Amino acid sequence: MSKKLLSSVAMLALVAGLSACGDSGDGEESAASSPSSSSSATEPDLSEVPDVVASVNGEEISKEDFEPVYTVQFGQYAQQAQMQGQSLDDEMRKQLRSQVADAMISRELGAQLAAEEDLSASEDEVQEKLEGLVEQNQQADSVDALLSQYEEQGISEEALRDDLEKTVLMNKYADTLDIEDPTSDELKSKYQEWKQQQEAQLEAEQSQGQSSSEGSSGDSEGSEGDGGESEIASFEEKKSELKEDLTAQKEEEAVQSKISDAREDAEIENAIKVEAPDSSGSPSESSGGNDSSSEGSGEE
Repeated sequence: MSKKLLSSVAMLALVAGLSACGDSGDGEESAASSPSSSSSATEPDLSEVPDVVASVNGEEISKEDFEPVYTVQFGQYAQQAQMQGQSLDDEMRKQLRSQVADAMISRELGAQLAAEEDLSASEDEVQEKLEGLVEQNQQADSVDALLSQYEEQGISEEALRDDLEKTVLMNKYADTLDIEDPTSDELKSKYQEWKQQQEAQLEAEQSQGQSSSEGSSGDSEGSEGDGGESEIASFEEKKSELKEDLTAQKEEEAVQSKISDAREDAEIENAIKVEAPDSSGSPSESSGGNDSSSEGSGEE
């Protein structure tokens, strides 16, 4: 299996939240990520979240479990909206709460599928993932520093380790699935996609460099990327990395497919589920499977 983690719903939100909070390279970024006078517009609303947000085959997802994940995810959405001069209205907040709860339900289903295969995660394996997060984080140089950052976001060490345990379990579960290796055509297609992105990026950088040199004094013999001679890695040079990326993608797709299948037979209750409105503007009547909502869910 590839060394890359399968995406963890919670961890994607948490890591993104931490990186945003630590990003203060210039005035614009700093202003966007710092509290403003309209802080109420960027604060999560948790008063109406029930003590038990959802249950999956009898396993409860508590408000305590839900709160840190939703808080960081909300902060990301609110920050983006603020940068665009917008705000999250009540309906958008309800939808976001529902989406986070649904993602946590999928996460729990994945852990249950792993348990059915008698898979487990040791403390050493969880610690290894935690240390891996330190390597990915530019603001923390130790596990203790990373944990302090998460604590500042309202995420306890216990919650973080629990999420990493699920990541280990889902990685191990992916190992039990019959997943085909990426084909030569898939690798070449992925390479062309990557190459086009690199070429566009180089073109933009060169264009920006020319604009800068035109505005400076006339002794511009050329910038570092003069003549567009920056090299783009060949297919053979990128092949191993591309194979790893595609394998991780196939693993995640396979796991998500199994989770979708498990939903059909699972007993799921989501107390904050919000149905997407149909074309007439009224909530749709059903979402399929055994996924049920509490009375009045979404009518907060």
